Amino acid sequence: KIKKFDIDNKIDFTSAVNSSIYGITIADKNGKFIFVNDATAKIYGYKNTKELIGKHWKILYEGKEMKRFLNDVSRELDSYGFWSGEAIGKRKDNSKFYQELSLSRSKEGNTIRIVKDITLRKNFETALKESELKYRTLIDNLHECVFYVDNNGVMMYANKRTCEIFGYNLDELIGKSSYVLL
Repeated sequence: KIKKFDIDNKIDFTSAVNSSIYGITIADKNGKFIFVNDATAKIYGYKNTKELIGKHWKILYEGKEMKRFLNDVSRELDSYGFWSGEAIGKRKDNSKFYQELSLSRSKEGNTIRIVKDITLRKNFETALKESELKYRTLIDNLHECVFYVDNNGVMMYANKRTCEIFGYNLDELIGKSSYVLL
């Protein structure tokens, strides 16, 4: 049996939202914050939630990102009632950070925002891409044949030297049986 939402449940709900590691806000129809949880203040570099209550959501973005929100994101939010994706947020000290963001509209027309700081993940992804590029550049420029074959004997990778020695273009090797090299 579903219990009716009463005052005790509201207190539990507020407590749960305030203890979330995700930033959660509610902005009214005019875009001003009427609810901000503790995580939001922390993520955006504010001392407490009171610094954000009554402020417009636009203080959290600038430049190209603001333009994207005003043009694309708001159009999708208005059309579908929700939007989800990545964005670049602006902290109180004007530093930028990558965020995963979910926006939805309530029946009353308020905007519910759930945000997660993904800067660490994005930095790891960038470092991985840089490392992969260095590795690929090194392997591609070796004077030795280097190629990778999967468990079925299909060529998954070949460096330039492999192509030169065997007289194939890269696109002639990738996805083909490694037996072509025999």
